[in-house]
Amino acid sequence: MLTARKPHIVLIRPRECTGVTEFSLGMGYVARSLLNSGFDITTLCRDLTCDSTSIFREKLKALPADIYAIGGMYGSFLDFIEICNLIRELHPGVPIILGGALPTSEPEHVLLKTGADFVCVGPSDETIIELAQALIDGSDPRDFHGICFADGKEFVNTKARIQPRFLGGGQSTWPAWEVFDGHAYTHGTMYYPFTSNDIAAPILTARGCPYACNFCFQPMNYARRPLDDVFNEMEWLIDRYDVNAFYIEDDLFMLDRKRVISFCEQVHSRNLRIKFTATGRFNIVDKELLIALKEAGCVTLFYGGEAADDETLEQMKKKITVEQMREGVRLTREAGIFARIGFMFGQPGETAKHLDTTVNFLKEIAYGEFEPRVIYGCIPFPSTELFRECVSKGLLKNEEDLFQRFRFQERLLDQMPVNMTAIEDTNPMTLLNQANQELLAYYEEKDTGWMRTIQSDLIVD
Repeated sequence: MLTARKPHIVLIRPRECTGVTEFSLGMGYVARSLLNSGFDITTLCRDLTCDSTSIFREKLKALPADIYAIGGMYGSFLDFIEICNLIRELHPGVPIILGGALPTSEPEHVLLKTGADFVCVGPSDETIIELAQALIDGSDPRDFHGICFADGKEFVNTKARIQPRFLGGGQSTWPAWEVFDGHAYTHGTMYYPFTSNDIAAPILTARGCPYACNFCFQPMNYARRPLDDVFNEMEWLIDRYDVNAFYIEDDLFMLDRKRVISFCEQVHSRNLRIKFTATGRFNIVDKELLIALKEAGCVTLFYGGEAADDETLEQMKKKITVEQMREGVRLTREAGIFARIGFMFGQPGETAKHLDTTVNFLKEIAYGEFEPRVIYGCIPFPSTELFRECVSKGLLKNEEDLFQRFRFQERLLDQMPVNMTAIEDTNPMTLLNQANQELLAYYEEKDTGWMRTIQSDLIVD
């Protein structure tokens, strides 16, 4: 039981093994909730500084707290473990709360690996307030929803927290940029076609996605924000950080056509001169929508293509077709918007022929935009349908089995820790590497002057 006062909470953002530096909206929302509830908070962002263990240890030593809270994704798993070990060494007995996509997808395994005390399952901005208050007054964590913790040798998972359909508005609900190094984050990793001259910030107009793809490890009920509130936050970011570009980080921005059109109209009515990227969907996109997005400042749409044959797409539960992809790419490019499309290989039952089909399809749709786009490995992350299938078939034992096979590397998805394919005589990763080499050679042959990349404007030969 903590003393009867609002505790000091240190929020820690771990390093991503990918090296990408992006502001964490999730942690920003958690910070806002804590501030609104009167908590004293300090932030420690290792993703910005990339401190060595010795340097980070000294920083952590100088930051005693009543509670430490850490949030991140699967690529931060090793850093979660190291940070928790350092806290236990330097500040023994202080509660550690974990949140974000990683612990949400496998709370019990993450607690075992890290030695932390609690996991906030799902969005943590409300749960952490209740949990922190419970630690203050000594009440039972079982009384609150969305929490996992160990009780002796058993794990306790409280009832899931019901997510709202609509998210509240007003500056008191926005991410607490002011307690982070906003300047560093808005000048962090840039994605084409943003350049080093741009000042970019992420923003959410909605949380969650109503689709249920078999590889998705972050299913969440769809909840939207009032668009007026979104634009008020945009204008605040523009005034405070001179932001001119936005990453709209909705899992699926292009879900409601009328809402997207309304968004574009508000860009004009507020006289905003911005550019932005967003997520699209091939079964929703059309010419009218694209024209509106282009005129509002949209420069890139990211689509999840994933596979180049309808049978695999149906197995994935993508709810799109190859022909819709062709048409969507064509319309997007005709509108003058850069189309970025993700593909993977390694779904159950896929063969070398499926991989060849994807390679040929990528070549087909690459006309005029020879970005070095590769095919990623299909990974059965915990809590996904694919993970459960792997366990039921004996391809994986449990979450620890996947952890031991997983390579925490800069190109995080460039791996296939589990062979779910129908390929038995060859390592499917070898075939995937060969396919990507073929694609890169094709792009280079077609456009030797430049290539579009992350964190660069041009790579000139």
